[in-house]
Amino acid sequence: MRNNVGLNSPTDTEQRLSGDRPAAGACHTGDVARSRGASDCVGSCPAGRRRGKAHRHRAHTLSAQPTPHPARQTFLAVAVVLTAGLLLGGCSTRGTADQHAAPASPSSPEASEFAGGPVAVHFAIRFTEDGESYKETFDVIAAGPRKVRLKVVGPDIGRILEVWDGTHLLEHDQDSVFPYTVYEAPSEHPDELSGIQEFMIGDPTSNPNPLCKHAERLTGARQVRGRTAIRYRCQPNNDSLLGATILVDQSTGLLLRTGPLHGRMDTSPTVTANTFSTQAPPGAKVDIIAAKHPTASKPSDQKAPTFRLGLLDGGTVSSAEFDGKPYVLAFFSSDLYYDHGELCPRCVPALLLAQQLSHHGTDPTVLAVQNGERGKPGLPLVPAGLTLRIANDPDTALQHAYGLTHEVGFAFVGSDGAIRAVIDHPATSTEISDALSKLN
Repeated sequence: MRNNVGLNSPTDTEQRLSGDRPAAGACHTGDVARSRGASDCVGSCPAGRRRGKAHRHRAHTLSAQPTPHPARQTFLAVAVVLTAGLLLGGCSTRGTADQHAAPASPSSPEASEFAGGPVAVHFAIRFTEDGESYKETFDVIAAGPRKVRLKVVGPDIGRILEVWDGTHLLEHDQDSVFPYTVYEAPSEHPDELSGIQEFMIGDPTSNPNPLCKHAERLTGARQVRGRTAIRYRCQPNNDSLLGATILVDQSTGLLLRTGPLHGRMDTSPTVTANTFSTQAPPGAKVDIIAAKHPTASKPSDQKAPTFRLGLLDGGTVSSAEFDGKPYVLAFFSSDLYYDHGELCPRCVPALLLAQQLSHHGTDPTVLAVQNGERGKPGLPLVPAGLTLRIANDPDTALQHAYGLTHEVGFAFVGSDGAIRAVIDHPATSTEISDALSKLN
């Protein structure tokens, strides 16, 4: 499954990383207790991937200013410039990976499926840290409210590319274990989609936006380079760079101006078939976050993914071993070995509850799946008290195939091989009991 999906290759510029600075807040395996800020680690990052990819991005978008280091004094001197060569998806005449495709004509689907045509905006934020000057840039190109490409470049986050085609979300971070991540149901992971949505304001009077609360549309539309822009007044938010008045492109809903951020547009960016593609190059290393099955409103007979994994005590285990029998997969991150309840107080107790309620994994059979590093010989990275049979999935592929991304998650599979329930958080006794009852 992993190599069957892919995305268009980023431009040469997007592939280059800015320096070797470590990712701020990155929770590498074994670093949970030492990393910066609990919210960056257990309980929020997708398990098993390099921690901090999406969170480094979200920490520098409009709704969350960069988290200061204790010794850091950050002064936001906002400077916004339009640099055509920096716009996404080959929005200038400079060399890009999209140049092999012919530019979209006005009659092509990419350019004409909404009124007004595509638009691109470049924002730049300058700040100082320990006497040094830094800059973070945000480049957005939108072709309607549901086709968006966002590139974020900064000293801590490196280069992050996100593409949303209205159905799937792609993230590209060359510095990650999996350079490409595809969310098949991004609405199930709102934090991952938030970076794009923060720039796609839309009409906040009819569709409430947390960045523009109690929005009021101001009279008098403006013409900006031949496009109609609408002004809104928002309730000030101390956690956001949005000012009291914002300017939004009427056709796409793209943010153009907010307080000190004055994004200037490219009203004729080059858009090709690859610009909003959520497919990776053949052979690319892709992490696929599947849609959750079943949903609360629509029970599913979706068959459980097949697998073959190594066991911590030696040997292997495969899904064929459970044919004709109900079973439970209890996923956990190896990082939990370092957590003694400070970062995720309910994670280990949830695993132990599943162990207890299944009669130590015998009724029904429960297989624990450790995501990430195994640990050293004689010192496996396993939480204290967990005595279930444990398999290791270094890539977290199986958990993600169920659409689960938390540090702890559960999948309940019936004797017919169909997924009966999934839980993507530290489950309570009631939640586990209810899910177990669906296996009967």
